[in-house]
Amino acid sequence: MDTMQQAEELVREYLVFRGFTNTLKSFETELCTDIGNGFQVNKMLDLIFAVYIPKFQAEKLVGLFRFFEQWFSSWSETAMLETLSELECSVLRCYIVHALQTSSRFSDSKRSKYCRDEMSSDADGRQLLVTSGSVRAPIFQVQGHSSGFRTLSHTAAITTVDWHPTLPIFLTGQQTTRFE
Repeated sequence: MDTMQQAEELVREYLVFRGFTNTLKSFETELCTDIGNGFQVNKMLDLIFAVYIPKFQAEKLVGLFRFFEQWFSSWSETAMLETLSELECSVLRCYIVHALQTSSRFSDSKRSKYCRDEMSSDADGRQLLVTSGSVRAPIFQVQGHSSGFRTLSHTAAITTVDWHPTLPIFLTGQQTTRFE
C-alpha cells in the first residue's frame, strides 16, 4: 500500500503545482469517501467491524460487498469470487449474531424489515436464513442440517446462538405462550 500512498502524493503535488485547487479539493473529498478504502485491508476491516456491524448499517455492509463483487468479477477469477462469497456469508452471519445479542436494537421495523427481506439469501442465492413475516426478534428460522429448517415461532424466546464462520447458524429457544 506504500505505492498507493506514494501515487496519491504525486497526484496531490501535480495538482498543487498546476494550480488546480478545486480539483485537489475534489480529489481529497473523493479519497475520504472511497468505499474500498484504497483496498487497504486494515481500513476495510475497521469499517466492517467497527462501523457497519456495531451501528447496524446493513445496507452499507451489503453495498460494500456488491462493490467488491463487481470489482472482482472484472478479473473473472472464480477462486476470488468464491472466497469473496464465503467472506460475505461469514460477515453477514457475524452481523446477525451481533443483532441477536443486542436484539433490543431491532425494535425499529424498518431495520428488521431490511434484515428480513435482504438477508434471506447468501451471494450464491442459497438460503442463509429465513425470518417470519411478523418480526418480534430478528430471526426465527435458520438453515439447519440437510434435513431442513428448525423453526421457532413468534413467541419463542431465543436463548442461545451457536455460530462459527464456516458453519450454519443454529438458534435454540423455548416456546412461550402469550396471553392477551
